[in-house]
Amino acid sequence: MIFSRRPDGGLLFETRWDLFSAEWRVASAKERVILEDGRPAIRREATDEDGEVAFTTLAPELWNRIRARQREAFLMNPPPARTRLCQACRAEMRVTKEYENVWCFTCSVCGSSETWGKDIVGGTRGAGEAEKR
Repeated sequence: MIFSRRPDGGLLFETRWDLFSAEWRVASAKERVILEDGRPAIRREATDEDGEVAFTTLAPELWNRIRARQREAFLMNPPPARTRLCQACRAEMRVTKEYENVWCFTCSVCGSSETWGKDIVGGTRGAGEAEKR
């Protein structure tokens, strides 16, 4: 997380995509704002006596990558089958292992891994390695 000050003196918190998207989903409509540079942000009023306003948003470089990915999604140009977008950095993840009911994906950019069910991603149930019990 990166802390900085806005030109008006308010606090600006730049956070990861997964944390920001989780906060964005629970924020009310009046808390959701767009900053001067076009980034989405969540506006939080302070509860103490100085009344400082804080904004939670994404780093500019990260927002540029996510905005490009969102445009691709709205153009109905999804990633190829059995490819997922990393929840941390939005890069393409590749299949590393197939089990009977799930696919395991790994991101080559940030190194994170995710497991997705075949009912969500697609694939033949029962195909792949048997899970050890």
